[in-house]
Amino acid sequence: NINISNNNNNNNTTTLVFVSCLSVLYALHVGLYADLVVRVEGGPEAVHQAWHDVRRKVLGGIPVWTAMLWAARDYYYNDSTTTCAQEGNPWPVVLVGLPFFVEQAFMLVETLVLHATQDKSHKQVRVPMNLEFTIHRLGEWVMLMLGESVLSLIIVEASPGRRYVVTFCAGMVAVTMMQYLYFRTNPLSADDHAMRRSIAGGYQFFYGLIIYSACLILMGCSFKLILHQYL
Repeated sequence: NINISNNNNNNNTTTLVFVSCLSVLYALHVGLYADLVVRVEGGPEAVHQAWHDVRRKVLGGIPVWTAMLWAARDYYYNDSTTTCAQEGNPWPVVLVGLPFFVEQAFMLVETLVLHATQDKSHKQVRVPMNLEFTIHRLGEWVMLMLGESVLSLIIVEASPGRRYVVTFCAGMVAVTMMQYLYFRTNPLSADDHAMRRSIAGGYQFFYGLIIYSACLILMGCSFKLILHQYL
């Protein structure tokens, strides 16, 4: 009851193509960072940073490459009587979501545990980032997501009326307050920023920004749902 390349459905085909593209991307990233290890120009911190990036991408690529093999097995060898063959196997897609958590766990363990036990300063093993440019780009990222919320308020299939005006004004107040919350809590000088003051503060800001970004996306989606149901 097991065939080769005869019982493939669209779900297995799409999954294999999607996971294969991500696998190639991770392989290219590993090759890029490996090339940096060979051709790096700089002090010991640059070499250590390059090796760190190679290890991080290899660990993050393991779930993706495993998902590619799993998807290839489902594509070429499948049982037509199983649910996975009929509806598609979701586990390869779940696996490709793991690299983010694997890479972040590796970075936290290496930075907060290994370097602390080896009495190494963070500046000895990391190339400093251009924090001024980073702060500017993160501000643009926040404004972009806030703009999506504004578009959700403007682009709505409803005739202007009292309900729409009240909802639009309330939404604009919410967007303005979220914008004020982010920029008011950020220091004007890069020297006072959490990412420059300490390692722990930098990680707290990074993960806090991820949560804040998710809240902005949720707010934009909520506006669209509210306007669709309320008006």
